[in-house]
Amino acid sequence: MEWICANCAFKPVGYCKIARRSVNGNTPACSGFKRNDEDKIGFQDVWTLPLKMDDYSYAWDQNDVMALTFEDGKNEEDFNNMRALAKNVVAAINGKEESNTKGRWTHEECDFYLDGEYKFCVRGWGHLTGTGGGMHITPVGAARIQDEFIDFIYERING
Repeated sequence: MEWICANCAFKPVGYCKIARRSVNGNTPACSGFKRNDEDKIGFQDVWTLPLKMDDYSYAWDQNDVMALTFEDGKNEEDFNNMRALAKNVVAAINGKEESNTKGRWTHEECDFYLDGEYKFCVRGWGHLTGTGGGMHITPVGAARIQDEFIDFIYERING
């Protein structure tokens, strides 16, 4: 992978005029830097299946990248119902079983609804766009990748 500055087409070895500092080639120098390979990255390169649930309301991939956050409800009964639904959804996404949820799944952007009631959202935006430990993908590229993952999830949970 090579970094290219979208602001000045500068390759990050030498001195960046915008960041006003020397760079070593491994670190983007200014906010204009982007990956030159982001159009080749698919959701499988970000989220590694199978997903796994934690003890709360989050599903993580095999590399501990957050994938989903489930609505945990207002009380213990809601939480237990969410856990059962989450386990079924995660199993369906992982291809281990078909979704046996009763009702119709829909989604608006990254939020998923069962019969019109919010149930979970797809996570990972910070990992996709982050510059610290993230992938430093532009918002346009990150949206494309996250949309691919959303479409994959939608197909899996609707059987």
